[in-house]
Amino acid sequence: MARLVEHERNSPYEIPEGTELPVYICACGLSKNKPFCDGSHHEINFNATGEPPTGKADMLPVRNGPLAIDPETDGPYQVRGNLEITSGTGRVVARVASARLCRCGGSASKPFCDNTHARIGFRST
Repeated sequence: MARLVEHERNSPYEIPEGTELPVYICACGLSKNKPFCDGSHHEINFNATGEPPTGKADMLPVRNGPLAIDPETDGPYQVRGNLEITSGTGRVVARVASARLCRCGGSASKPFCDNTHARIGFRST
């Protein structure tokens, strides 16, 4: 099975598999404990509207394996590994071997990065 990243509206990214407890990664851009969620999205009423359209959703040739999440300085999360991204309703959004996930909270194509971070001056620290 591919590693799963769930993205529910107005919430952090949840990585439930392969860990003792789920890991929550900030999606609003304001956590003081980046890359982890500290609940700041509640304080600012973070709004990630709509459901992303289904992208590349073909089955991956290899399943499981390590998942690397590398935050780019002042940019998105670069995620590498066999990855299945689902929406809050459980619908598969994408199955990919790499993705750039928004962490500034401003992308119009959440959960994916559309480079809004550069335009709004997002700082990762």
